[in-house]
Amino acid sequence: MMFSRIVFMLLSVSSSMANANIGSYVGYWSVNCGGFGGNIIVSDGGGVRINVNDNNLLISAKLKELKSGSSELFFVDVLESRNEKINWSSISLEKPIAKLSVNGKSLVVNWYGFFDKKKKLYIWNKQPDFILENNGDETAMMKKCIFD
Repeated sequence: MMFSRIVFMLLSVSSSMANANIGSYVGYWSVNCGGFGGNIIVSDGGGVRINVNDNNLLISAKLKELKSGSSELFFVDVLESRNEKINWSSISLEKPIAKLSVNGKSLVVNWYGFFDKKKKLYIWNKQPDFILENNGDETAMMKKCIFD
């Protein structure tokens, strides 16, 4: 657990150098602020934490900016998991798990899932809370949550 947090902090620092234009992504994003639905937290340094499933699956990820004004999100590590259905050692670090773009005050999340290198396909593409909250649509609209 401690190793995962150290990796997350190092990635936050290193990805800030690689992704200078992430300012519009920074913040706490959720389908349902303060409630069920999972969330994405992007730090000033570019580190990303994704609560894929409440009380079940929390991961770290990194952003890679695309020329189209959007970014791809890549899996880095599992921070917490009670999920025994995913073989994390076979999940790709090279294939994106999602494409993100900011549209006004919304974060558009096109969720692909985790690419399983052994099965050669994306898995966990319908099970994240933000997809379930969106009636199974793999494109979720999240709003920036501000807690006072």
